[in-house]
Amino acid sequence: NINIGIDGGKDSLTMNTKIYENSSEENTTSKTVVSPNTLVIKSYAPCEDVNIKVTPELKRPDNPIIFIDLSRGHKRLGGSALLQTLGKTLEYSVCPNFEYSNSDNSIVVQQIWDIIQTEIESGLIVSGHDISDGGLITTIIEMSIASYYGVDININIDNNNISCIEYFFAEEMGIVIELDKNRKNDIKHFIDRINLLDLDNIIAHNIGYVSNDDNISINYNDDNIYNNKRTNALR
Repeated sequence: NINIGIDGGKDSLTMNTKIYENSSEENTTSKTVVSPNTLVIKSYAPCEDVNIKVTPELKRPDNPIIFIDLSRGHKRLGGSALLQTLGKTLEYSVCPNFEYSNSDNSIVVQQIWDIIQTEIESGLIVSGHDISDGGLITTIIEMSIASYYGVDININIDNNNISCIEYFFAEEMGIVIELDKNRKNDIKHFIDRINLLDLDNIIAHNIGYVSNDDNISINYNDDNIYNNKRTNALR
């Protein structure tokens, strides 16, 4: 429905290898190690001008940072990098899903895609990064450490059923973008256009600004959950 063609990928769902644990000829033992279940799907699209693009690193102090959240209120940790790191992958069975997959809603994603492409070309969007590998907090920190700037993030939500961990580490569909601070009217228009596409959910959130003090500060419902120098986060 959104005119995306998938014509390639890598299937690692059935890969395994045999490891020999004893090198002596008499007592050679082996075991089969099964690869973790992973599936990578690649898609391709034509590009009219390769010079019109954005990269993940932050560009200028005081530029607003916008979180485009396509999860429709879901914050599912299943399969996340956080749970893999903690060794708790099997404790959570609910994984992210494409909430705009039916025919009535899929047009929303296509319209957001078109708006983003237009504003990349116009120069309003100056950087961007998806949250699919580590969640929102990982994306914010990565965008900061890849640049010369810190961030000042303030997020307040009304849903008490979503914990801080779920909000920042769930790998739902979403992207973080940085906008040009000098285009205030265009910034408001951009956020309004995206939020009008789904009247039941707020999609575009202004979550903070690029800072010039080399510090990464992240607040959630008025609590400071992360405060660190960008240079320390590199280690």
